[in-house]
Amino acid sequence: PVGRMGSAQWQRRRVEEAAAAARIAAAEREGELLRRFEDIRRQNPDVPAGALLMGLPASERPDALRALLRGAGGRQTSRIFAVSGDMLCEVDVVSDQVLPLTLSGELGPLRSVRAVQRRGTPHLLVGARDGVYLLDPEVPETAEAFEVDVGGSPFGFSNLAYDETVSVIYATHADVGLVSWQIDLGIVTIRGRDDFGGETPRQIDVSPSGTHVAAGGGLWRVGSSGKPEPVEGTEGESVCFLVGTERELILVRPSGRVTIVSRSTGKASEGTSRGDVIAVGAALPWLGDVRLAVGDSFSTSLSVLGPHDDVRTTLQHAQGPFKALAAGPDVIAGISSDRNRLVCWRPWQEQSFADLHLISRTRSRLADITVV
Repeated sequence: PVGRMGSAQWQRRRVEEAAAAARIAAAEREGELLRRFEDIRRQNPDVPAGALLMGLPASERPDALRALLRGAGGRQTSRIFAVSGDMLCEVDVVSDQVLPLTLSGELGPLRSVRAVQRRGTPHLLVGARDGVYLLDPEVPETAEAFEVDVGGSPFGFSNLAYDETVSVIYATHADVGLVSWQIDLGIVTIRGRDDFGGETPRQIDVSPSGTHVAAGGGLWRVGSSGKPEPVEGTEGESVCFLVGTERELILVRPSGRVTIVSRSTGKASEGTSRGDVIAVGAALPWLGDVRLAVGDSFSTSLSVLGPHDDVRTTLQHAQGPFKALAAGPDVIAGISSDRNRLVCWRPWQEQSFADLHLISRTRSRLADITVV
């Protein structure tokens, strides 16, 4: 018996040593990949990270991507905010807690939420049926309410943006169009379908290079005159979602087609498309660029794609197809198909790390989420 016990302990020690050696080898291999990629980035500072990823051998790209995602997000802790019925709340996915934030105002049920920067601090824009709230989540009771006559429409403001340079809030509404509130001057401007060639304005991007709006299958630039002008070369099928980076604007179509517009030249080109059927998406910040977390309307998995590369990673969970997505460097969050649950993944891991049943606490189905 003593010999058998000693043999079992020896075998267990051998297994533990082998596992430790494998972990060290994997870390060394990952470190070498990261060093090689950083060398490539230093030599090509103006090239998107995804395009540089294509410079590695095809067999190494998935491991390099996961290592880069983990390196970028592993030490960060994002906050998740959600809207549900009349409630705005912060969701602590680690402790499975829902923390309500009280809004003062009478703008009706909440439809959307987006993280923005105001005066150097994180703020939230919250779209409601009759207008938009702007608030600091640390002091939600000081929320500012911006109302507009929506003519009794049951819809709400679904896409939101904030231009800090001129203190202007932008929001789109299915029946009203593009509404902007100039906070300091109290001016409200409405641009309807006629201003966008008969198409309903949907997604918005604001940056120092200008304000852009996706309407129908094209992109429009709202210049200093306030008159929207179409961006040449962007016409096509409807835009599923619009993503802005420092270098470019990315239009993602339901067929998976990707159109990329350079901010510096205004020229449009085609990005990497793989025939995905896309119904929902979000931008995952990554090394000054983005990856695209996308889902369709019938399967339970999500894909994370690069507009400049052919590397695909997959996120799995039985609660799909997902109704809304949001992403930060350390988390991708999705609203389940029944809008009762919030599911979260690490961008570098296939399996989810959180699945929270929220409707028992929010009392209404989840409408939208954002990551700060």
